[in-house]
Amino acid sequence: RGERDSPRDIDSPFKTSEASTISREASKVRAIKRERARTKKVSEQLARLPMLLCFAYERLQAWQKIDILVHEALETFGPTNSKGIPIFINPESENRWVRLMVRRGVACAFLGQDQFDRGAKYFSLALRVQPRCRQASTGAQIMGFLIAQLLPVN
Repeated sequence: RGERDSPRDIDSPFKTSEASTISREASKVRAIKRERARTKKVSEQLARLPMLLCFAYERLQAWQKIDILVHEALETFGPTNSKGIPIFINPESENRWVRLMVRRGVACAFLGQDQFDRGAKYFSLALRVQPRCRQASTGAQIMGFLIAQLLPVN
């Protein structure tokens, strides 16, 4: 007999239990990875939900609901600094915050003259975070135009 076929290797009770332990550990690791992927997917979907609701409310022209919804969504970003801008975890959260601010600015434009200043503020905050954001830039220009139209003519 060679070393490979020794009776000690064939009849060892530890050989099968080691393999099953390794198999159980591997399946636990796979289950943890699947759970993390599922959790990440759910959190991404929850992060997108306010924007999707904004689109629906825009179609319905429910501007007050957009203002309330965005206010609640912005609270999830945590505390803000003295300029009113939160600390972002990653670039995706920054983009999401800017898009929400733009939507809120648009809602303020449709809520009426008394909300124009607030809308201009939201657009300027979005531009502070992302100076090249075309939607925020266009929104700020339009709000400036609307505010200028309200000034009394001399």
